[in-house]
This record gives sequence, C-alpha cells and structure tokens, in this order.
Amino acid sequence: MIPLQFLGIGAAFAPAFGNTSACFQREGTLYLLDCGSTVFGALLEKKALQSAKRVVVLITHLHADHVGSLGTLISYCHHVQPMPVCVVHPDAALGELLRLNGIAEGRYTLCSTAHYRDEGIEARFYPVRHTQSLPAYGLLIETAGEAFYYSGDAAGVPPEIWQRFLAGELAGLYQDSQLCAGENHPSHGSYSAFYRQCPPELRSRFFPMHWDVDERAAIARDGFGLAMPLDAECPENGNE
Repeated sequence: MIPLQFLGIGAAFAPAFGNTSACFQREGTLYLLDCGSTVFGALLEKKALQSAKRVVVLITHLHADHVGSLGTLISYCHHVQPMPVCVVHPDAALGELLRLNGIAEGRYTLCSTAHYRDEGIEARFYPVRHTQSLPAYGLLIETAGEAFYYSGDAAGVPPEIWQRFLAGELAGLYQDSQLCAGENHPSHGSYSAFYRQCPPELRSRFFPMHWDVDERAAIARDGFGLAMPLDAECPENGNE
C-alpha cells in the first residue's frame, strides 16, 4: 500500500482538522497533494521537507484551503532550504495567482498539464464537479507499481475511476465524503451516498476525507479506511 501521509483532513470551514493535503516520498522527491493555508506549517512541524531534495506539488483546484500556502512553500524552498519546486495543475491561471502573491517565475517550475510524468510518478487529472467558479480535478496517481485516486473537493467520483476501484485496480480511493452533505450535494461528496454505493469488501480501500465534522466513529463503524493527519491527534469537533 502506498504510504500516503496526511498533513490535514478537514474541509475549509473545519480548520481544526487542518486543510486536506497528503504527501509521500520517492527517491528524494516529496510529492505534495494540495497546499492549503495550514499545509506549510504542517510540513515544517512534521519535518516532511527535511530529507527532500526536490518538491512536486499537484494542485486539484485554486480554493484557498487547497492552495493558500503554496507561495510560502515556494519562497521557503528558495530562501531557506534551497531545492527545486515543480507545481502541476492543468490551468495556467495558477501562475497568475502566484504572480499576484509576489512569487517570481524563476523560483519554481509550472507544469500546466493534465498528464504529468517523471521518474517517480505518473499523474492524470480528471475533471470533477465542485463549483462553477473554477475548474476542479481529481488525481489518478501511479507509482511503484500501484495506483490510487485522490479527489480534492468533488461531489462524485469519475465513472472510469469508480469502475477501476470496483475492479480492484486501485490500492486506495481518497474521496471528499462529508457526513453533513446530502446525497445530492452540488459541491461535496456525501458520506451516506458512498456508504450505500461502496461494497463492504472494498470499504477498507475507500478513505473518506475533507471532513466537515469528526468522522472517526462512523468510519470505524462502517469499515472505511481512516486517513488521519500524520502523528497528530484529531480534535473532537471540526467546527470548534
């Protein structure tokens, strides 16, 4: 199983859980999935950058709880712990956002692509339903002979991804699944809907994330996989 380590597990309005983000390392490269407002601090606290020689940040969409500390991370890797940073997102608007934050183009590499590949991973961006104001994507990532899917914010799972999950082809499916979201929520996944749709024998590979409230009891009861912040105790209530 791919050692995906979470730096936060919460929704935008549940800051006590930290902004949802995860990372893993391959041969000196730290791969970071989203970089919301709380993520840079979590990277330092967990010493996740300590052994890295390069950082690749894959961004699902441009809401602040998914991109809010990206500029700080780039500046840190330029001024304090020098190392190359590659930022991957299909929409070139991310470059403009970083420019408005005062981040010069020479301090990072921007890959505006829906299909990224390097010596450690292959990543494909799948359009997902989240908001009409900006595009959002889920990520299918293949590394070390395994594949997993990471949704970011998404009301559902792309059909191709769901079929691969049902066929047992994915080591893990990490999906926006909120307890308070109704079954037809326009922007976020519904925990109750995925409980109904996911076969019991596959629930251990399905990881509800982007919590709006504490989901640990429901996850333990229903047999889903538990994605928790690395080496951190989760607060009892995400709205506190």
